[in-house]
Amino acid sequence: MLFTDGLVEASDRDIAEGIDRLTGEADRYVSTGFEGAAWHLIEACAKDVNDDRALLLLSRRH
Repeated sequence: MLFTDGLVEASDRDIAEGIDRLTGEADRYVSTGFEGAAWHLIEACAKDVNDDRALLLLSRRH
């Protein structure tokens, strides 16, 4: 998972808190697959951010 700081950083919270929130939300998709996860993660972590939010998820299927 690669992401820009706009997804995890905000003026009212520490960047570490934002990273914890993002990884916590992403953990929910590990066992079920990541289909639709990128949009959910952006909405869950940076819904009201309109600048510098990008996310790349790669998943390998066996």
